[in-house]
Amino acid sequence: MKKLQIAVIWSAWSQEYAQWWFDFDLLYKLAYQCWYELAKSWCIVVTGWKSGIMEWASQGAKDWWGMTVGIVKWSERGVANIYVDVEVVTNMWDGGDAFLIPYTADAAIVIWWGVWTLKEISGFYLQWKPLVSISNTWWRSQKLSDKYLDERKIVSVVSKVTPKEAVDYILSTCS
Repeated sequence: MKKLQIAVIWSAWSQEYAQWWFDFDLLYKLAYQCWYELAKSWCIVVTGWKSGIMEWASQGAKDWWGMTVGIVKWSERGVANIYVDVEVVTNMWDGGDAFLIPYTADAAIVIWWGVWTLKEISGFYLQWKPLVSISNTWWRSQKLSDKYLDERKIVSVVSKVTPKEAVDYILSTCS
């Protein structure tokens, strides 16, 4: 049986621009815990490639000897954070890379989202792949929790409070 490939997604915007109004310690802790729990379950974890939250998440997987995949927007290898095992180089700056994570992963855990992340969430939704939102991270996450993205009601964005609950749900749904 192939290993599950699970994405943990959030908005990089949150770490780059909004540091004055959000609890980043909480985001880092949740990202780390999600990846740690996924790695303990022998899942391959998929994310972006930057530092900050993405690096913390990747470190969580590596602390349990997990494998990490980073989707890189650049045109060359060697730019991802030190915890990424496999760099998927896309050279896609035009927005097309937002669908690479949904195509690569079997399901997603959403910690925090902005407009770009909503494109990724839509990619999972349109492919009928499970989506779990950590509901206690921000009011936007609460807006998505236990709802459908549109009237087609393809898949609900399931709400969980802890990373462990989110991972357990993903594993039970994808197995």
